[in-house]
Amino acid sequence: MSFLDDDDGDFLASGPAGGTGGAPKLASLFGGESRGQSDENFQYKAPKQPKKQKASAAGGDAAAVLQAAAVHSYKYTGDQAVNQGKVGAAIIGSHASKDYKLLLYVGKQQAVATAAITMQFNFLAQPNNYASFYDDQRQRWSICFDSALAAWDFSKHVAMAKFNSAGGGILMVPQDLSMGDGMTLGVGDQLECKYTGWLMQEHTIGKMFDSNASSDKSFRFKIGKGKVIKGWDEGVVGMKKGGRRFLVIPSSLAYGSQGAGDRIPPNAILLFEVEIKKVKFTKEKEAEAAAAEAAKQQAAAAAAETVSNASADSDIESRGRSLSSASLPEQSPAPGSQKAKLLSRIAKMGQSVIPVVSATDIGDAVDAGTTASHQQEAQPQAAIPVGGAVPVGMAQQPQQQPGMGMQPGGQPGMQ
Repeated sequence: MSFLDDDDGDFLASGPAGGTGGAPKLASLFGGESRGQSDENFQYKAPKQPKKQKASAAGGDAAAVLQAAAVHSYKYTGDQAVNQGKVGAAIIGSHASKDYKLLLYVGKQQAVATAAITMQFNFLAQPNNYASFYDDQRQRWSICFDSALAAWDFSKHVAMAKFNSAGGGILMVPQDLSMGDGMTLGVGDQLECKYTGWLMQEHTIGKMFDSNASSDKSFRFKIGKGKVIKGWDEGVVGMKKGGRRFLVIPSSLAYGSQGAGDRIPPNAILLFEVEIKKVKFTKEKEAEAAAAEAAKQQAAAAAAETVSNASADSDIESRGRSLSSASLPEQSPAPGSQKAKLLSRIAKMGQSVIPVVSATDIGDAVDAGTTASHQQEAQPQAAIPVGGAVPVGMAQQPQQQPGMGMQPGGQPGMQ
């Protein structure tokens, strides 16, 4: 399923002023009828490229669209991602009831997937503006935003919805915007970063109180040394160089009831976007990393050598089979086959009709004939005993020759 750009308005924009045409009725998708107001159209009034929308402190339990964007969706079947086309993605919630959902929807009335946003909800940032999550049916989804900014803004609102679902408690919510590369940061490691800080006001991003994003210098500190607020010491653990993370920090992990001057009031909930620019790991971690890299290279070299040896053995075996096939005589055809019968007939056709007598046989016959001649002169001819020698001149049975009446298997050179 796919949609033209003109249909993006179904996901994001309201209809003409004063009318309801083109406005997505997300209240019905969120829970049927709203608790505080009936038949209310919850509209995200923004152009096709979505911008952040401040959630009003609406009274009652009325649900509101906190953030929306047009995304490309992919539904997983096993490990295979199946393209579901362009859909709307929205974060809908009620600050009064602390009930928040992530909604994928088509058009104005058709929900595709819903996922309750709680502190346990995991919205995983992925490369190339992708993010993945599981819906309420444990179905895995992956969505792709049109830009990195759109993906980051949506992820920030997911993090704030998670924090608000717990009633703004004492737990910090870290939400990765982009993952970075290399080893992860831990206690004792040093980093340089760019950051921007806001106050959380009316359950969403409020006034910015500090930033070095436009400065040439990065902020440097060592994790776990108490040089920054506790929310930072804990919030950057696990990040990588080049990574970007959004932190929702409760006042108990920030400046508490004292606040910080005029910019941060007492009991303020702080929001930070942090980007890691440089890292310096402890000597122990660097040594472990070097050993791990050496072991990885050795394993790769061993694997390459194994593949090379296996290839060489295969070549030798192939050559041996070729030489063996070339040295062996041609296999004789099976007895009784057409080829065997043809070869037998050819052998018979080239053979003499008169049997060939050996020199020994001729000598024996001459001797026998001479003896018989002397005996004829001395006495009358005697009867030839059965099995005796056959004199020359008497009919002699042809001797069996090689190839006559023999199977092709008995010929020389045939197996």
